[in-house]
Amino acid sequence: MKSVVLLVLVAVTLASCTKVPRYKKKAYSERAMNSVTAGVELPVSLWAKLEAVPGAKAANEPWPTKFFGIRVFLSEKNRGILGGTNHELVYGEGGGELDLADFLQTKNGSFHIAVEAMIEGRPEKPKPVRQVFYLSNAVKRHLGNEAVGAGCGTYHDITGFFDGAMKSEGIQANTTAGRHVSTLAGTYFFAIPYEHHLYLAHLTIKDSRFRVLHCRR
Repeated sequence: MKSVVLLVLVAVTLASCTKVPRYKKKAYSERAMNSVTAGVELPVSLWAKLEAVPGAKAANEPWPTKFFGIRVFLSEKNRGILGGTNHELVYGEGGGELDLADFLQTKNGSFHIAVEAMIEGRPEKPKPVRQVFYLSNAVKRHLGNEAVGAGCGTYHDITGFFDGAMKSEGIQANTTAGRHVSTLAGTYFFAIPYEHHLYLAHLTIKDSRFRVLHCRR
């Protein structure tokens, strides 16, 4: 009996110690977004990396692929940068496109963006192994002495950076001089090995007001 009580107490303690990301503590206005699974171009070498995500193979053969939905959270750091409203954007299986021009105001300020996976319609739980790749669509440029933008035709494994940001308020971006475009523009590919399938989704971020700052317009 004592051991049962002890186990219950341990479980309660662990649950109470689970830290909720700060972006989850904010109020959002929910909006359904169009989902796109076709027409997303990616380098062959990047596709090979997605197929090679740890845990995504059985007997050296790639698992069959499925698509999952995502939720994108846009929240204000500076009041009014999103018009006074935080947004929870719901994409169906495969993900889709986010044009920040539809949400950002024409003023300087910072905001956060966070992304959650939904496998088979539910939030990702428990958390599977996941990998995130960023295919840049942000031209390289200089703002004073600072180099911004990852450049055209480049991609990066940003799993560690992404996971760290999602434990707090998400990725922060600032609109001054179009910095948010240089920070965010491109396509994010999410890979989750789960129940003998490789689940995939993407999010393409742009700001149609700043076409000159994009590689592909």
